[in-house]
Amino acid sequence: MPNLLNDAIKEAYEYAPNDITYYDTLEFNHDDFIEPIRIINGYRPFTTSQGEFIPVLFEFSLPEVTSNVQGELTVKIGAIPLRYRLRIRSTIESQTKMTLTYRQYIIENTDPDVTYPIPLQIKTIIEKDIGLEIKAILSGLSTAIFPRRIMSVQELPGAIL
Repeated sequence: MPNLLNDAIKEAYEYAPNDITYYDTLEFNHDDFIEPIRIINGYRPFTTSQGEFIPVLFEFSLPEVTSNVQGELTVKIGAIPLRYRLRIRSTIESQTKMTLTYRQYIIENTDPDVTYPIPLQIKTIIEKDIGLEIKAILSGLSTAIFPRRIMSVQELPGAIL
């Protein structure tokens, strides 16, 4: 089964007007953060209804959507400011996981035009000389129970179980 999400984005880019700029953003969040780290793939700050995004160049590939793939997003971030790098580094040993949210905008000071449906859980962070390489997964996708609700008399009164 082909990677449907990436194919859909390619098709959207192909048919999109040439005079529109798409702004890809990433938001890193952790229980220890007072404010999430928000970056935009570009050269200038970007303000949205979610907050201020700082300019940092990065490359990414969205998670694959196939039956036997866990859904992994890979991000290679360039020269991220030291204060943000230190905040990300401080979460590596933490018991709680950092999450990553992908959004795409067309216009500043608005809601996103595209949002990855759920935050991704960061699996690995590798520090490079000039930046970071991050792998994130769709959390709990492979360990989710089915059905999600445990059927019991409390859940379904009157049912014979």
